[in-house]
Amino acid sequence: KKENEGIKIKNKFAKFRTAPNILIALIALILILPRIILCLPATLVGGFLASGENPDFDGKVFLLYIVLYLAGMIVSFYIDLMLALSYMIYLDDPETRVTDIIRQSVSMMKGNKFRYFYMILSFLGYFALILLSIGIAALWVIPYQNMTAIQFYEDLRDNSNYAEVEVL
Repeated sequence: KKENEGIKIKNKFAKFRTAPNILIALIALILILPRIILCLPATLVGGFLASGENPDFDGKVFLLYIVLYLAGMIVSFYIDLMLALSYMIYLDDPETRVTDIIRQSVSMMKGNKFRYFYMILSFLGYFALILLSIGIAALWVIPYQNMTAIQFYEDLRDNSNYAEVEVL
């Protein structure tokens, strides 16, 4: 046997070492910006509550805070689901423009958001195991979760069971 023969494991994250950091930072900013914007109203109301300037506090402001916070988190989680494949799309083709990465992620997740959400929920037991092991189990669970997400992405990409959508 030659030295080159045998099992070869392709490193899915090798492109991170050579990727331009500015593009990764831009993708991260696009992913976190909606969460910041959507949670800003709740943060402002929470700041008003913490300031103690409302002596006639009857719970309405607190209820407003809870409603704004939950609405912001639900909408931002939905946006996170739509953009969940952005990093993997970038890793597949680092020459792609960021707008095209976002557009492709949205189109791939169209009709597949619940499948991805269900996959995330399937790891709740593993995260309980991480807590019980004081974080030691994360050495096995986090790579397993990442590889599961990569397999999800490759399934969508290879089967092409998603429709192209126009993002304005």
